[in-house]
Amino acid sequence: MNADISRPAPHGCEFIAHLVLPDAHVGNLLPHLPQITAPVLAIAGKNDSTIPAAKTVIIGERIPHGTTVLLIGLDHALYMEQPEKIAQCMMEWLDNVLSSSP
Repeated sequence: MNADISRPAPHGCEFIAHLVLPDAHVGNLLPHLPQITAPVLAIAGKNDSTIPAAKTVIIGERIPHGTTVLLIGLDHALYMEQPEKIAQCMMEWLDNVLSSSP
């Protein structure tokens, strides 16, 4: 499952994705990501100055049921910066996963 990145999600969560090339860190995990069968939410701040958001995009794209969410204006401590927004995005994602499961 991939998020619809063409428009903002309900309640103001903004999705952004772009094509990137893996670096050495993420590249080591790439062969294993398609083996993950559980739905995965890869969430990060678009302005993360510690871990580039591109790594989160790669993880979300390579996992078969992965969803990537990059939140505009947030850095590495996104859970402390805007915990309500993070919780809201997680709940929306979980509702989506549960409503689409058999």
